Amino acid sequence: PASDEDNLNPLIFTLQNDFTYFGIYVDNDIGILYLVSSPLRGTYQLNVSVSDQSNFVFVTIYVLVGNVNENPPVIDQSTCEGSLMENAPNTTFVTQITAVDGDIGQNGEIIFSILTNLDVTSEHDS
Repeated sequence: PASDEDNLNPLIFTLQNDFTYFGIYVDNDIGILYLVSSPLRGTYQLNVSVSDQSNFVFVTIYVLVGNVNENPPVIDQSTCEGSLMENAPNTTFVTQITAVDGDIGQNGEIIFSILTNLDVTSEHDS
């Protein structure tokens, strides 16, 4: 908390920059920094002044906004088919699936998995 030795005037907190994403208000001589709207990922340098109407002091606050995994992956088709001969080599191409994710970094990585124990029928079962 900020303090004033003579305690004659209330403390005034002022955010000097970046009014787009952050705001500040005072609660019992404590400046509360709050979010106004969702900022983009990155580091923000906020300059705050505190005044007792006679004297000023400045402080720099760094706010790091991390990446959120808010976008689900999107697959280019809902079903996919492929065919091959039963004696095809292990590395035979069957089909291709494409997916994209709007997130960045690790949150944008896509991992494909093959499900096991599927109910698969063959021509011999018919």
